[in-house]
Amino acid sequence: MADSDFDDYDWMWMSDPDNSPDDDVTPLEPPRRQFPSHRLRNNVFSRKERMKRNHWCPHQIEYLAQVFDHDTFDYLANLEPLGPLRDHDACAAHSSCIAFNVDWSHYRTQHTTCACHCSMVEVPYRQLTDLIQNGHVPVITIEADEDALETGQRLKLSVHRRTNHKYVAISHVWAHGLGNPDQNALPFCQVRQLQQYLGDVPSTRRSGKQLRGRAFWMDTLCIPVKKADERLKIRNP
Repeated sequence: MADSDFDDYDWMWMSDPDNSPDDDVTPLEPPRRQFPSHRLRNNVFSRKERMKRNHWCPHQIEYLAQVFDHDTFDYLANLEPLGPLRDHDACAAHSSCIAFNVDWSHYRTQHTTCACHCSMVEVPYRQLTDLIQNGHVPVITIEADEDALETGQRLKLSVHRRTNHKYVAISHVWAHGLGNPDQNALPFCQVRQLQQYLGDVPSTRRSGKQLRGRAFWMDTLCIPVKKADERLKIRNP
């Protein structure tokens, strides 16, 4: 069907049955432009293929196609997914996306750049386990480390008991390289970057003791990793 087929319509006039010349005559609205179903199907298919080339997961593509209308889906098809781009070719053979699954046998904590080889900054492990053992939820702050000025790191991770302090919960870190199966620690470059991100979070005044630095919770740092403390993992939120 040609595009011109949608634009051909006749003006029809409506008046009262008595056809009185004094009556107001109102034209009918022209029909709304509608696409035939086969053209919609072709457009959706082409947009799905474009999204696959832009590294969208096929499961996410199907979900978006069902949830959103044609115009919104057309807009989304021109975007790239948020976060790091992954290969989703293997996802179609599974019931859900597997591109971000963690391969424990080959997992490596990432630095902010491939060329960086800075040292790890650890959480005080004994303080962490003692807090959880006593029924408290730990939160972390990034503070200046005056005892390590000569090393150039100048930052340390401190553990606090969550009381009435507001804190930021950071999730999905393992898929983005911020996990650590061996110790509750992160590279110094990542700690410094976290400090910058947390500094951009608007602060809210709260009563009581104020912590030095923005408090946050991250499973990499707040859930003990040693096998001897396996029982403490279920006590974390």
